[in-house]
Order: sequence, then C-alpha cells, then structure tokens
Amino acid sequence: MDVEFGSSIEVGQAISFTLNYEKARFFACRWSPKKAKVYTAKVSFEDIIYYTNDRNESEVIIRPESKGRKFLNVKCEDLNPVEYYKGNTAAAKDARLRLAIENGISLEDYKKMHPEYF
Repeated sequence: MDVEFGSSIEVGQAISFTLNYEKARFFACRWSPKKAKVYTAKVSFEDIIYYTNDRNESEVIIRPESKGRKFLNVKCEDLNPVEYYKGNTAAAKDARLRLAIENGISLEDYKKMHPEYF
C-alpha cells in the first residue's frame, strides 16, 4: 500500500472494518497520529466474509472485490488525533508507545519530536 506514515488509508485499501463507530475513531487516531479519517458506509451482507467480536471490536472483513466499489452512502469524517486523545489518556498513552516502538524510537525521543501529543 502506498500510504504516508501517520495518515489514514483510503477506504478502498482497507483490510478490516468495525461495526462500532467509537472503535473506528479509536483505531483511526491510534494508527494515524497526523491525519485520521473515519469512513462510514453500508455494504451488502453478502459481501461480508468474516465477522468476529473476540476482542470486542465488532470486526468484519469485506470481500476484496467489493471494497470501495460496492459501498453505499460512503461518508468520510476527518479527525484530529490530538483533540481525540485529550479526552482519552489511556488510549493516547498506548498509541504513543506503539508508534514509538514501531519506529524504533524511544518514548523520550518521541516526546521531543511530538510534544503536542503529550
């Protein structure tokens, strides 16, 4: 996928989805510290090939050939991760730690690079 680090991917490139709007906001901000987007859409039941709620995420997998083309009423909402995390400190801490670790950066160095997240 050709995705800028820190940005949400386009709906047509997405791999999994959630039926839970608040979970979608959490994941968008968690993995996209710069620009986050949440897409809402309707999809035919027949295009859902997998559903699980094992981690309380209401996760669905959509047939790859359906993504982006067969979605109905697609809406895109831009989110500000900094604003989102101000009211959600546990999620913010988790996201920051994950981002720092994934980028091979110590948390202290990450704090210096992005003081607006702390």
